[in-house]
Amino acid sequence: EYLITLTVEDAKGLKDSDSVKVKIGVPPTAIIISPEKGSTFSVEQKLELSGIGIDSEGNEETQLFWEARQHHADHWHPFLSPGTKGNNFMLFPAPEPEDLLAATNSYLEIRLTVLDKDGLSATTSRNVMPEVVTVEVDSDPQGMKVVLDASEVITPAIITSWKNHNLLLDVEDHFPFIFEQW
Repeated sequence: EYLITLTVEDAKGLKDSDSVKVKIGVPPTAIIISPEKGSTFSVEQKLELSGIGIDSEGNEETQLFWEARQHHADHWHPFLSPGTKGNNFMLFPAPEPEDLLAATNSYLEIRLTVLDKDGLSATTSRNVMPEVVTVEVDSDPQGMKVVLDASEVITPAIITSWKNHNLLLDVEDHFPFIFEQW
């Protein structure tokens, strides 16, 4: 391990420095075994996290750290905190989409970091997509406004959701039409 320092000086003699520790060597390899490539999930499903780490000499590493991120369009939320140590364990039940739009652009990113005996690390990740379903929302008469997962929808509509997601549907009376039954 080396401490590298960079110092800069401007024409007026003002100086500033910054240092960083650098580790020399070959980092280990991180391999996610489960969930497998191409895996999907449904709401409330438990996912197994399993992986291996191999150092530069071919020895298996035991320091494995996991993280899971729930991505939505251009941002993400922690689903399993970074640095969760262990291997071969079940990730708590898979989430529901954040909202109606999120059902079309969200997924889980599973990240594995392996740390070797020299302090070198490597990280790999795998995206696990939700199992999507198509839901048709209609009314009699058609053209009525309903609220589906807090989003207004005009019937008839075909929307995308996730398998096992409980959609919240709300209807109001639209004079002269009165809601009577499901």
